[in-house]
Amino acid sequence: MWPDIKINQFKLFVFDVDGTILQLHHELDPMTQSVLCDLKDLGFAITLATGKNMKSTRTLAEKLQIELPLVLSNGCVLQSLDGTIHQKHHLSIDFVWQLIEECERMNLDLAVHIDEDIYVKEVTNNLSILYIYGSPSLEVVGEWKTINELLPKAYKCLVVDRNSRTPLLELEKRMRGKVGDSVAYCHTLTEMLEFMPEGVSKMTGIRAITEEMDISLQSVMAFGDGNNDVEMLAAVGFGVAVENAAKSAKDSADWVVPSCADNGPAQFLQYLMKDRSNQD
Repeated sequence: MWPDIKINQFKLFVFDVDGTILQLHHELDPMTQSVLCDLKDLGFAITLATGKNMKSTRTLAEKLQIELPLVLSNGCVLQSLDGTIHQKHHLSIDFVWQLIEECERMNLDLAVHIDEDIYVKEVTNNLSILYIYGSPSLEVVGEWKTINELLPKAYKCLVVDRNSRTPLLELEKRMRGKVGDSVAYCHTLTEMLEFMPEGVSKMTGIRAITEEMDISLQSVMAFGDGNNDVEMLAAVGFGVAVENAAKSAKDSADWVVPSCADNGPAQFLQYLMKDRSNQD
């Protein structure tokens, strides 16, 4: 049922959040919390790599007592729980305004990430999905020009359409026609299209942490479920996808464990920790 690997091969364990260690209703099962804390108590380093910002991730990171920087907003921000910013990559103000204008033209719902806040023109049915994914609040601006002085600090833009993916694909096509590959595009979910600084991903954040720890990527085990986890799962020493993962994530992983609803990552780690104790 499980692969023939030893937990002592790894020094850092990285976890995606929604759909991986959080269950389908975005809740942390006590079993998973206990197993991840046990892993940390054994001396292994753990952190999170998520599309969420710090405001949406803090409570979970505190429950897991994470000391390393968190890889936030798909790698746009590397931040510790004490507020220390280790890295932050910004979008160009020219791009942000071009995207705003295109979203206005296409009547699409846009959210702009600045510092620990998410700014929207209004809270629509589309954008209310961000509450489901843990955003405690959305900052309503009415008109984008009211936060003109803040827009140069934008590091991620998110467009949501819960009814059809077609407008998001059309938006991506239009923006590629305007700016090419000068930004990173990511369809995190079928309902969401994210725009981030060029070259930014969860993997760039993980690489920065491994360099600080002076360890290799081969000593990292990562868990994920989405399209934004593909690069991470493929690049680390051992990539693990959950059964409910997107096909792209499964194809990139070294192993597939039971779903998040069945605490698949925790089951796998329990096995590895038990196998380690039998070897001691």
